[in-house]
Amino acid sequence: MSRPEWYADPGLVGFSDDLKTMHESGLAYYDHKARGSADTNSRKQLRAVHALILEGGAAFRAGFCVSPVTRRNGTAAYEAVKVAAAGRDILSKSEFDSAAATASAVRSHSWIADRLDAWRSDAWRMRVEQPLRWHERVELTDPPAVWPLLGTPAGGPVPDPPDIETAVIDGKGIADAVAINRDAGEGVVIDCKGVPTLVDRPLFSHLEKLLYHVQAAHYLAGARALAPWVRWRFLWLCYQTRPPYDARWIELSADDLQYGTDVRLHLLRRVIETRATGSRLGRSIEITESRLPAWEARDDTTNQEGAWI
Repeated sequence: MSRPEWYADPGLVGFSDDLKTMHESGLAYYDHKARGSADTNSRKQLRAVHALILEGGAAFRAGFCVSPVTRRNGTAAYEAVKVAAAGRDILSKSEFDSAAATASAVRSHSWIADRLDAWRSDAWRMRVEQPLRWHERVELTDPPAVWPLLGTPAGGPVPDPPDIETAVIDGKGIADAVAINRDAGEGVVIDCKGVPTLVDRPLFSHLEKLLYHVQAAHYLAGARALAPWVRWRFLWLCYQTRPPYDARWIELSADDLQYGTDVRLHLLRRVIETRATGSRLGRSIEITESRLPAWEARDDTTNQEGAWI
């Protein structure tokens, strides 16, 4: 399956295409489906950075080429580059220079490069940009709502829902890297994340805000479905997106994996039920009461009479 087909396939359940948009609302989910999820230059450049970090030049040359011309140089010239690329992603010179500088700086840290080199040793097999596709049975909270999705007689009346408590979905994901040691029965899913800071509290808040714990649970569900005999771990390779390009490894804890798994299950159920009912409701259809974050220094925001400023 080509990358455009991968993004466009409506039957697969992915993180960005389905779970992340469903976290917003059923309305956001259907709007995303209507607009589609095309590959973008930013996605392409991130893949280039990650290929250079994880496997170096050989992996980059297999999946990318650097073009001396852009679309602005004329359609004919750029079409010739596309033919020469033979399906590989095309980067401009400036895009490549930026990706190479970032990757080189990150790989210059021994605590990053040494671990990556260990996963490329004879005992391990590592694959970059690894597509995952799997079948998964999901327990449902409201079986009658998903009955139309699971099958009704064509042209006939909708029968009473049977005693159905589960549905099967086709999951999808593209992991930045997957490494397996078959002899030891060990495996690791690696996800590279460019982040604004590596300080614990804001970094972990950033990972949660963007639902990366849910994405991790989604990829681990795929890895475990495809290789259930392997003891899987999930690691983020977090790197700064500006000098000095510091980087660190973060392993998903058991508690955070459970948290991500619980949220993912809730979102999977909503995807299944929304597909079944066609509901396009927004985030909330009721008037809701505000719940502003607690301010640590509210006493400092009052005047002498005690009224809020």
